[in-house]
Amino acid sequence: METEALHSSDTPRHSSSTALQGQNSTPLSNIQYFSKHDTSVPNPSFLLYKKQDKFLTSWLLSTVTDEILHASCLYSVNKANLTVKEYLAKVKTLCDSLIATGSPISKQEQVSIILAGLSMEYESIRVLSTEMLIDCETRQLALLTEILLQANLASYHQQATDENSTHTGTSHNYQQ
Repeated sequence: METEALHSSDTPRHSSSTALQGQNSTPLSNIQYFSKHDTSVPNPSFLLYKKQDKFLTSWLLSTVTDEILHASCLYSVNKANLTVKEYLAKVKTLCDSLIATGSPISKQEQVSIILAGLSMEYESIRVLSTEMLIDCETRQLALLTEILLQANLASYHQQATDENSTHTGTSHNYQQ
């Protein structure tokens, strides 16, 4: 079977997004025609892609809860070009929004988020604060352990006293 060769003047020569980029990538916004006038026209595939992309974005945003949106914003916030006062106010507003949606956030986590969002110029503050938090947590853990040991000792002592009074027949009831 013989095929006829098409003359270049019979068909327009152009660059197509699917030919250059593959089937699953974003189509080019314009198709460039290489003719005498070098014209560019909107790519119908791109227009369809943009419409589908906007629809999908709208649908996804409608399914995301306020809690997830606020949490996402909170965990991605950074100081950037804000003043420290503006940055802290922004973090507080986002934390308050999370609390309003029923997702309380601890003070310790708020501090961690604030420190994580600081730029490199605040690195010394971040390091010092982190060390202070670790020291504080260590002291709290030691205190909690000591309190639990004292409570266990007091409970054991009370139990031993109760057992001794049962064996000796004495009673702690001094009323007549």
